[in-house]
Amino acid sequence: MRQDSELSVNLSYLENNFRKLKELAPNNQIIFMVKGNAYGHGIVETSSFAADKIKIKNFGVACLGEALTLNQNIPNINIYVFSELNFKDKISSYFSNSFIPVISNMRDLESFITHEKFNNHKFALKFNTGMNRLGFNLSELNEVIDLLQKSNIKDIFHVMTHFAKSYFKIREGDKTNKQYEEFKKIKGVLKTHFNLLETSVSNSGAIEQEFGLDETHIRPGLMLYGPRSVNWSGQIVSSLKTKVLTKRLVKKGEPIGYGGHVCHKEGVLLTIPLGYADGLLTFYSGVKFKIQNFDAKIIARINMDICFIFIDSKDLSLVDVGDELYLWDESQESVSDFCTQANSIPYQLFTSISSRVERKFYYK
Repeated sequence: MRQDSELSVNLSYLENNFRKLKELAPNNQIIFMVKGNAYGHGIVETSSFAADKIKIKNFGVACLGEALTLNQNIPNINIYVFSELNFKDKISSYFSNSFIPVISNMRDLESFITHEKFNNHKFALKFNTGMNRLGFNLSELNEVIDLLQKSNIKDIFHVMTHFAKSYFKIREGDKTNKQYEEFKKIKGVLKTHFNLLETSVSNSGAIEQEFGLDETHIRPGLMLYGPRSVNWSGQIVSSLKTKVLTKRLVKKGEPIGYGGHVCHKEGVLLTIPLGYADGLLTFYSGVKFKIQNFDAKIIARINMDICFIFIDSKDLSLVDVGDELYLWDESQESVSDFCTQANSIPYQLFTSISSRVERKFYYK
């Protein structure tokens, strides 16, 4: 753990974001997506809070390892495993822990429903309607139906698809609408053979635009952690805080760090305990922000364990060793500006923060 850097997570903002979500979708059940260590925010602590305080019962993860972590720490929740493939040798974990696999190919479907422990265990089917990532293709629909009928399955617990472009403004006749129409056709065919207990299509971008809410469930992810999108005004739940390790005046033309990057002008040079091993990626060099209303930016090559911050001032008394500073705070502008300058996205910004950076949780 780094001693002088932390990702501060404001759980009261997470709660507020849930409230705003329910205003958009009051009639839908929620599958809270906590994959990628809850988008970098701490899967156990974030999910525990959601289960205890907000009474969320359904959680979505990417892989079996994440599911096992949740199951060991939080009792009495439903865990959907979205992206585990080729899981023939792992099937026993699904049965023994009551995990719900999201199945997207014929091989895994056959392995699961023909297993000796199956006994009508809950499972979800994912269909590819144009994302072309994971999911059964429309051409496989009859094969899916035949296989399920041969196993005397009457109920399908959950059927879903995933939108590829819902983070853009959804317009009539666009890609998202075409995907939804495809899904409704698939759902209609399945309904002639089986009871469909749950359905979902809406990820964060669709939920924000109140699209696909006719299904039983929604699958919010990044929106609950705050970043603003088309129609969302959530609160950023995290801030990345660190402390000044060293400070000195640097002259124009003076080399700094690996590769001898030449300083562009005279100013104050700080080092902070964040590097690419902490998730401050190398291409973040050049990102600008403010320190006490003075222009500051990350300069030179980001190291594994530290990086350099240049302040456009000759006043060395502006900061002291040990002073706190923020790479981003809980404002929409700081996250948005950081991502724009780094040519990145909030997903990457948050999930890149490594386990070496301590997560500290607040409720205020």
